[in-house]
Amino acid sequence: MKIYRNDGNNQFTDVSELGSNSFPDIATSSIAWGDYDNDGNLDLAMTGEEIDWVKRGYEPFTRIYHNDGQDQFSLLTNLTPLLWGGVAWGDLNNDGLLDLIASGHAATGDCLLVYLNQNSSISETNKKKIGTNRSGDIELVDYDNDGDLDISAFNDQDNQTFEIYKNNGSGSFSNKFSPDPTLVGYGLRTGSAWGDYDNDGDLDLVISASGYSVNPYTYIYNNNHGIFTKVFSILDQTVIPSWGDYDNDGDLDVAFTGFQYFTGDPWPYATASVYKNNGNNTFQDIGSEIPKFGGWDTSSIAWGDYDNDGDLDFLITGEDENNFFHSKIMKNLTADTDQFNRPNQKPTPPTNLSSKVSGDTTTFAWSISTNGRSDTETPEPGLYYNFRLGTTSGGQQIVSGTNGTPLLGNYLRPKFTAWLPTRLFGRKINNLPHGKYFWSVQTIDSGLKTSDWSTERVLNVP
Repeated sequence: MKIYRNDGNNQFTDVSELGSNSFPDIATSSIAWGDYDNDGNLDLAMTGEEIDWVKRGYEPFTRIYHNDGQDQFSLLTNLTPLLWGGVAWGDLNNDGLLDLIASGHAATGDCLLVYLNQNSSISETNKKKIGTNRSGDIELVDYDNDGDLDISAFNDQDNQTFEIYKNNGSGSFSNKFSPDPTLVGYGLRTGSAWGDYDNDGDLDLVISASGYSVNPYTYIYNNNHGIFTKVFSILDQTVIPSWGDYDNDGDLDVAFTGFQYFTGDPWPYATASVYKNNGNNTFQDIGSEIPKFGGWDTSSIAWGDYDNDGDLDFLITGEDENNFFHSKIMKNLTADTDQFNRPNQKPTPPTNLSSKVSGDTTTFAWSISTNGRSDTETPEPGLYYNFRLGTTSGGQQIVSGTNGTPLLGNYLRPKFTAWLPTRLFGRKINNLPHGKYFWSVQTIDSGLKTSDWSTERVLNVP
């Protein structure tokens, strides 16, 4: 496992073995960044198989590494060892601390585990099994805009389908459903990603899967207040998807990497492509020259503006058709060659911040913007927000404002409030102790460009 620090000017430094750092060689793995202890540094959760080169074998594991700062990471804890699974961070019970979700195959069978963060500690003591999902594609997402994070994952059991676990509001999950009950038999190879491609204020879904008894497909679903409608299909592909606005037109496009089948040929071929969002529930392959890296368990893709030039680049990893493995950064030339010369502009921060304490819950809200438009490219309903809350000015001791995985902020999407109908409901925190708090918000657009932090507000909890 490698960590590369971006030093600018297209230069990266491998920090994996600096100082006392010691990371295992791993396979069939999943990693996620998140600031679980609110110290401003991104920590690392990972699960997979550790390669034992001496014994020529593999050992399952799930671990958290604490970021000590200055490029140093220390092993914090070992959790239930899992195979073929995934990890994700998110605040499930709205207490300001990131909890951990882990899925995979344990010694006792397939499982989906919730680790609630207690006093900046993740341990087996606070573990709860909520399902039998064995999938590396688990996501934490507020699909119904009710103010708490739900869980989505593929399930190798129960007809091998894609499931959403609805959060009851306290970090417990008692109801699960499939957004498309016709998706059965999918459990062999899977991929999924959430993003608001139509900028209507709720998060849409792309699913890609194949199974033992069905042909591979990739589907895009429109989410309309929790009702999912299939709007676009790509046949004969099993891919890992990733949303990102590569052309700075304000809506999310989607990139894929994985395998593709051709008519009459039983063998899969590596594939990678970028599909442009046409704005009418259709997507078009732009035919760009992207390295064709595939692999059932080896390919992945992620967007990010690594060179800060105003357009999204992406990192792609995988296996080529000659069985060689690669990791490459593909630079986006949109801001350099676009006829309109339009690098993505930084959005403006939210204004008119307000808060309200009601019982054990504190709700934070803010205005859309002073002039009705916070971003040049992305419409208001398509924006995301990042939130921080601390006990000192500029602090984040209660909620960290440091972005982790994904890069869309620590709260995906706000909604309008009943008590402030002209403002957006952005975050709720439960059981804040009596005291004085400082909080601020920043805007994130579909090109992952962040605004400055808003003017800080002070809250006194009686």
